[in-house]
Amino acid sequence: MSFLQWETWVRLGAWLVAGLVIYGAYGYRRTRQVMPGGSVDLDTLDDLADTDEPEQPHTLGA
Repeated sequence: MSFLQWETWVRLGAWLVAGLVIYGAYGYRRTRQVMPGGSVDLDTLDDLADTDEPEQPHTLGA
């Protein structure tokens, strides 16, 4: 790796930064779907679930 040209290192750094920005934005967006206090918004979870399975009603304690 020490014999690579400096342009290659610049490209690597640019792609690394771009990937980290995308990863961070995705993670930040997903954490916004969890309500304060650690509880989860069940409506949001329904949106994330597979649509292939029939929808089950939400029951407490079951």
